[in-house]
Amino acid sequence: MAIPGGLRKTTFLERKKALERIAREAERKRKALRIPNFKFGRKPSSIFLILVIMVIVGGMLIGGVNLRFPSRGNRNPEAIAARELKNLRIALEHFRQDCGRYPETSEGLKTLINNPGIPEWNGPYVNLIKPDPWKQHYRYSLDNGKVILFSCGPDRIQRTNDDLTPETADFAPL
Repeated sequence: MAIPGGLRKTTFLERKKALERIAREAERKRKALRIPNFKFGRKPSSIFLILVIMVIVGGMLIGGVNLRFPSRGNRNPEAIAARELKNLRIALEHFRQDCGRYPETSEGLKTLINNPGIPEWNGPYVNLIKPDPWKQHYRYSLDNGKVILFSCGPDRIQRTNDDLTPETADFAPL
């Protein structure tokens, strides 16, 4: 009668040969599937490369390296102020078309965001009025039906050569 292999006592050499045969077969299957073998002491270049990348990325995160990304649009303060003044001018024109007049000097540019009690008001005409790039408020007034809208510019002083106005100062007459 034959005893099955799993129940039969095996010698040390038989077990060693069986383990070597299984290891050779596994290695052959790994190579066929192209799976890298990361056994300790064999081909450390892959593991070393992964560790180097992890150290570099970790160092950048810990060190707070500030990566520079391409800027969004023009960061020139004069160009930013000109664009915002143009947007305010357009909003003022929409206000005039709806309400039949420009905001009074006392009402100011806030009228473009909040209704001052005018029934024809159809705003908000802008969502937010930020200060100019030099942290000053845009200047607005209505003088005898003429709209005055400007930024004081880099020197922050009114009525100097560096004041910025909307590109076209042609506001519709009242």
